This record gives sequence, structure tokens and C-alpha cells, in this order.
Amino acid sequence: MRKLLLTLLVLILTVSSVYGISNITITPSNPKVGDTITISGKANPNEEINCQIWFEIDPIIYPPYYGYIMNNVEIPTTPNSFKIVAQNVNRLYVSLKMGLWVTKNTKANKEGVAVISKSNIPVGTYDIKMGGTIKDPEKPVKLKIFASTKIKADENGNFKYSYRVSNIPEGTVIHLNIGGIKRDIVIKSSLPAPPNVDTENKTDKNTSSNDGKEDHSDTITSIQKESRSTLEDKETSNEEEEYNIPINREGTKRDNHNILVNRKKITPPKPKRENIVYGRIIKNIGSAMLIIPEGTRVSTEGEISIKEVNIPNTTVAYYISPKNGEFSKPLILEIPYNLSQDKKITVLYYDEQLRRWVSIPYTYDGDKITVKVAKSGYYAIKEEYVGKRDEGILHGLYSILDLFRVVVTLLLDYLQHLFK
Repeated sequence: MRKLLLTLLVLILTVSSVYGISNITITPSNPKVGDTITISGKANPNEEINCQIWFEIDPIIYPPYYGYIMNNVEIPTTPNSFKIVAQNVNRLYVSLKMGLWVTKNTKANKEGVAVISKSNIPVGTYDIKMGGTIKDPEKPVKLKIFASTKIKADENGNFKYSYRVSNIPEGTVIHLNIGGIKRDIVIKSSLPAPPNVDTENKTDKNTSSNDGKEDHSDTITSIQKESRSTLEDKETSNEEEEYNIPINREGTKRDNHNILVNRKKITPPKPKRENIVYGRIIKNIGSAMLIIPEGTRVSTEGEISIKEVNIPNTTVAYYISPKNGEFSKPLILEIPYNLSQDKKITVLYYDEQLRRWVSIPYTYDGDKITVKVAKSGYYAIKEEYVGKRDEGILHGLYSILDLFRVVVTLLLDYLQHLFK
């Protein structure tokens, strides 16, 4: 009996500690980049609460390298832990500026996953750089950032925890876990919902060209139109034909069971047509190019086109049609771009289902931005000021030189270790 009572007491205490947290409030409810998220609530008096926050980002791709930088990351309390998980990489380098740059690195496992963690970082504001080399260039690289700490409720059970969402891309989903209670919030975009673009009733004024090798866009377009026209004529002809049913002397038709039926036109079902691109096509819009690979299948009817649209707070924005189209092969959108060292860019896509802008991966080689387009819709580039790069270092892994510096530093550290 005593064992049973003890077991029940343990269960009650366990349940009390898990479900003692209530009245969770998150402000602001729709945070944007740079805001400070504050989580408050009630717990048991003087209870210690585990708080975790994590989110996923798409790094900048500079083949064969990847990289990302987070400036002014605040570590508000101790104890704490910080973890970075990289997927589809060969190696992960993490540099943390603690007065001087301190770098850690690790090799990825066979699946291309690399993990670096650090505990009990002193309270302060830091710059963090992440980067390395890509395992499979055909697959996306993902970075997951985890941060956790413990906070203590006061004698009345009130608690509060704050986290500044600086350098987190717009549209990112932040996952919170406060003492076992989970909440998801989305970093709000400063971009408005895009305008409605009627692509079906307007003539596409964009020009198509080829790369001088085997592209013949005008010929291909005419062949597509001719093929469609012939197919439509054939379908119309088939619609007007009647099934070949024997006619009796009274001038009526009989079916296979010799039952009299009225003479009427029977329309067979139309065959489903596939929307396929024949030949590699390049469409120009200003200085940008949309490259359509040969054999691309489009999930809906209509030709692929691109037009520039005006969306406030963007550097440039495009609409790619047909509406609600998905492409079996990603289209390649290339945009010439000269990015200054005191600015950063985010490439955004407007998700019609979620009704919000989301950050998407891109490649920047110093001269142009390259985006893989799997769906039609709105694409935009947003440029933001981030301040001067400190000490003249090419900060943020926009340049291969920064990674080279990290590798050289690690090599010197390794040699020093050998000769100790």
C-alpha cells in the first residue's frame, strides 16, 4: 500500500511539473525581423523552466561553398546552449566572435549531417558565421539553429523570457518549447501581398532567345502552336463523327442489342493533353533571364512567361506564369546583381496557400543571383542594410576568401598541435 501511495505521489508531482505552466503569452504576436519576442506565463512558484527556440534557414550558396552570418546575436542569460545542425554538407565551420574570432569545425557523417554545439556562452552580443563545402550540389543545404536556456519563475509563479529575432529571414517559422508547451510563430514580412496579375488576357511582351547552340525558340513556339492546332482540329473532327452503328431500312440506328435508338451525335471524351516544352528556351526580362529546360512538363495549361511587377519594399520582383503551374524540371532565374558589403539580400516567394512571403534558397556568385523555380507565382529580392563589415573582413561568406581564411587558420592550429 505504501509503495502504491509513493507511486501515485511521484505521478502527481510529475504531472504537476509538466502541466503547471499556463497562460502562455507571446508578444508581439506577429513579430518582424529585429523585434524582440517576449514569452510570459505562469508556473509553479520558483520553478525552473526549460526554454528552447529553433528555426531552419537556407544558407547562401557559393558553389562549392555554403555560408550564413548572424550579426548581433544576443545571449541574454546563463546557463545556455547553442547548437547548429547542417544537412547535405561535407564539413561545418562555425566562427563565433568573442572579442576575437573563435572557430570550431566538424566533419559530417555519411548522410552529410554535421553538428556543432556550445554550452554556457557568456552573456553578451556576438557575431556568428557558419559555412563549409556542399556534399551534393543537386540537393538543398539546410541549417538548423537551436538555442536553449533555463529561466526561474518568481515566488508567485510568474516568468518571462525574451529573444531578439535579428538576422532571421522573413517568413521563417520559429519553433518554441516552453517547459514542454510548444508554440510556432512566423517572422512577418514587411512586403505586402502581391497584386493580381491577369496573365491570360494580356500579351506577353517578353522576348525569347537561344544560347547560340541548339535553341530555336521562335521555331519551337510555332511548332507547338501548329501541333496544338492540328490536335484541336482532329478533336473537333472526332466530335462531329458518329459511331459506326448499323442502320436498318426504316432509317433508324440499332445498337448491339438491336434496340431502336434516336439518331444523334455522340461526343467521345477529349484526350488529356500534356503541356510540354520542346527545346531549351530562354526568356529575357530586362537584364534578367528565365531559362526553361528542354522537356519541362507544366502541370497546367498555358505558356511559361515572366514579367516584372511592382511590389513595395523590394529591389526587384517578377511574376512567372502560368497560374498555379508546377514544373517537372526547375526553371533557372538569373538576375545580375552587385551587392555591396554593407547590405544583405533575401529572396522571397509568395506562398498562395499560406498567404505569406517565405524565404527561399538562392546562389550568389558575386555577379548574379540564381534561383531555381519549381512553381509559378511571385518572386522578389529584398535588400537590407546591415552595417559595415568589421575590420575590413569580407564578412558573411559572400566571398570565398573568408572561407579560405578559416581553412588556413584551422590548418595552422592543426600544425601547431602536431609540433607540441
